[in-house]
Amino acid sequence: PELAAVIGAERFLAEIKVMANLQHPNLLPLFDSGQADSFLYYVMPYATGETLRARLERERQFPVDEVVRLVTLLANALDYAHAQGIIHRDLKPENILLQSGQPVIADFGIALAVAHAGGARVTETGLSLGTPHYMSPEQAAGERELDARSDQYALAAVTYEMLSGEPPHSGPTAQIIIARLMSETPRILRATRPGVPVAMDLAVQRALSKTPADRFPSCGAFAQALAASPTRGKRRSLIGASLAALAVIAVGGWLLAGKQTSASPTTAEGPKSIAVLPLVNIGGDSTQEYFADGVAEELANALGKVPSLRVAARTSSFAFKGRRDLDVREVGEKLGVGVVLMGSVRRVADRVKLSVQLIDAKQRVELWSDSYDQPVKDVFAMQDSITQAIVNQLALKLGGAELAATLAGRTTSPEAHDLYLQGLALVHQSTEQALRRSLEYFRGALAKDPAYAQAYVGIAWAYAYLADAYQVAAVAYDSSRTAAQEAMKLGSQAGENVLIFAYSTYVVDWDEAKADREMRRAVAISPNSADVASLYANWLCLAGQTDRGIVEADRAIVLDRLAPLGGFVREWCLYLGRRYDEVRAQHARTAALDETFIYLDSFLGAAYREQGRYAEALTEYARAQSFMGGQPLHGYAITYARMGRTKEARELLAELEAYARKHYVNPLFLAAIHASLGEKDQAFALLERAVTDRTVLAAGLALWPELTSLHSDPRFMALIRRVGLPEPLTIRPRP
Repeated sequence: PELAAVIGAERFLAEIKVMANLQHPNLLPLFDSGQADSFLYYVMPYATGETLRARLERERQFPVDEVVRLVTLLANALDYAHAQGIIHRDLKPENILLQSGQPVIADFGIALAVAHAGGARVTETGLSLGTPHYMSPEQAAGERELDARSDQYALAAVTYEMLSGEPPHSGPTAQIIIARLMSETPRILRATRPGVPVAMDLAVQRALSKTPADRFPSCGAFAQALAASPTRGKRRSLIGASLAALAVIAVGGWLLAGKQTSASPTTAEGPKSIAVLPLVNIGGDSTQEYFADGVAEELANALGKVPSLRVAARTSSFAFKGRRDLDVREVGEKLGVGVVLMGSVRRVADRVKLSVQLIDAKQRVELWSDSYDQPVKDVFAMQDSITQAIVNQLALKLGGAELAATLAGRTTSPEAHDLYLQGLALVHQSTEQALRRSLEYFRGALAKDPAYAQAYVGIAWAYAYLADAYQVAAVAYDSSRTAAQEAMKLGSQAGENVLIFAYSTYVVDWDEAKADREMRRAVAISPNSADVASLYANWLCLAGQTDRGIVEADRAIVLDRLAPLGGFVREWCLYLGRRYDEVRAQHARTAALDETFIYLDSFLGAAYREQGRYAEALTEYARAQSFMGGQPLHGYAITYARMGRTKEARELLAELEAYARKHYVNPLFLAAIHASLGEKDQAFALLERAVTDRTVLAAGLALWPELTSLHSDPRFMALIRRVGLPEPLTIRPRP
């Protein structure tokens, strides 16, 4: 009642409604609020797991890599809220929940609601906002106008405690803590924990600066500096490995500049396939590498809209990045293209110098070249000029419909475009930290141009990459679908956007018919996209249509010759179809491109296991495990269980469960291990969790050989009916 009297119920509830608009996977949402018997209340969802405080009391100090991971996720959520003009004011371990290893900030903005609604009366009546251990100096001094840097200080204080085991300042009373906060500098982290990297120690010190102006410009910048020490290895993601289809060229008036040369025009019977190689970033400024790669990728995507022209996929073309001994004839032979576009770019301040050459790959003859020296704001015009010149040179036509497709999703803002390209470069790295940071850049692009459809496409794919591998699918795919829908509302016609909308629709709604219909539409829009073909193949095989899936996987392999993804999907399809000899043959071809490509499991090891060739299975799993970092392969444990070596199986299970306490692990993997150990109750409990998480892998529940022992249990049939799957077909004998 006292709070209601001081603040005013109507103003408090109005502020709470503002907070309810915050929608972010690392923020706990507000559902409702009101007043009952003079008491103000607000409603949040029930959250399972534990608080960061509980984990700190148990572990005291966290591994450095784990701190970087948690702070990156928290910083991303804080920056999102700050972009909406909302400050937390009371960030602390008690307000950070850990759900399946993912941090979620609770009570976001409640303190701000109190401050905004109560105004000066809050200070006058002595209501406390903030917690002394994590309160910024300006907040402790009672300043009314706080900004995002105050939350950054609190985040740094939490970081300090995760690394050292104690907050930056402590004392027996709140008054003493605040006095030390205002007058003392925290002890450097390396004084008590020498293993903390120097760069990390310095980053925390800067974020804990007494003066806000001395801190980082954003929480994301703090997280980035925190990770400046050597990074961890990558985790593989099936969708995250398919990265080539995010950019769409922005087409305006065709503008030619500089010197042009041209050989005799190619006839209509000439080359109809092209590879756009990465542009060489000249000038020595490595920070502009993203710009050079992004321009090349956009050129490739624009050319991909031209009828009758096949464009080599990004993964294959970028395999030649940095090659000093480049031979265009080798490029043509390996990628199966007739012509190659190559060149260089230099960006200095607000100007871009771009030189390109179109070369006949077989004859090694230059067909056309051009040089440009333009302001950065005219980069779209340069791309348009190159696109049209190549269309003319190859005697092709860019009709009205195709021109409209290239126009869709564009921006007129050079600043938004630059932020988008930086986000795109991060997405290609495919690590969790890079994906989280990419979202900041895509959102920054939208802040510059709210109608930039392609930035929404970037957000949709970034969340899709996070799903299942790094985050609960239900949360990530819901965010992905929302972004994809926004892109379509703004006119995006990219088949890749339609595809990810279809994937997310299935996960959110379990609507297989709609998902398949939308995926077929994506293939029709982008028939020459290896990424679309690979992911459609993946979907078909999960849905039990393995023969059709293998056809699509074969098409993906042809479209992207040097990428392992198409071959891997084919290997997976063969495994789900229980064609184990063919799995082994396909794996040999896929491994020749990239022997480290692992996602979900080693299907070569699994094929050996299902054939009873256990020694060969263990050898393969030992090899595959060396590429997986700290995450144990669930198939490794299943193999030991099948052999009757339950001790080793349980040891690997315990390792995977320990890993799952800090990172997201798909419950289906744990369920499969318990099933192999004959522990059906545990297996079904985990399968229920997998369905609740809405993993896309649930589409293939009836197909996984690892779960065959559960088929006779009525609970299994009930589960797949709930997901909307057909009953398992009669399982044929293993070859």
